[in-house]
Amino acid sequence: MTEEKQVAISREPLIPSLEDVQVDGDNYKSISDSASTVVFPLPEGSGIFRLEVLNISNLQEVGIIDSSANLRKGQLPMDAGWEKMIYYGQGGGVGHIGDNIKGNTEFKGQGHHIAIELNMESNPHTLTFFQNNVEQPNYIIGINTPVNFYVLLFKKDQCFQLTSIERILLPTAKHNTVGSRALEWGKEWKKDS
Repeated sequence: MTEEKQVAISREPLIPSLEDVQVDGDNYKSISDSASTVVFPLPEGSGIFRLEVLNISNLQEVGIIDSSANLRKGQLPMDAGWEKMIYYGQGGGVGHIGDNIKGNTEFKGQGHHIAIELNMESNPHTLTFFQNNVEQPNYIIGINTPVNFYVLLFKKDQCFQLTSIERILLPTAKHNTVGSRALEWGKEWKKDS
């Protein structure tokens, strides 16, 4: 992407408990065994938004969560309700309502760049996942409510670096990778459908 296609947005996260997360610049590290959902608020309305993180140590998951969700200390994104969140987990699965859908690449360990791109200008709206700049086959359509990005730290010593959060002018998602599958926001997902 060229600079004229990017507009930085606020990097200020919502962290339920600073007793559980150490923040050093753009690095976030879990310092307890209490789950910590680090939320990055997005501006409401249309736009194409992209979050990218570097998995420094055993990152649990990234995703989106309804902007009305108000998570407290120790709560997981699914505590707000499965219908209010979507995740891409370290095992390569994506989840919402229903089954965990496998098919995206795992990002266990360290060194993986994970990105999520939310296109609130396309019809239908889409959410696409990337690992090391490779578009993943499972993506989401039909997001119809204001959402925020989140990153989940689940265990002590899990760590990530926020590399970018921005509004982009043109989507990078193509939705034409081998085995591409659109999953719908608000619908129950089944492994075999």
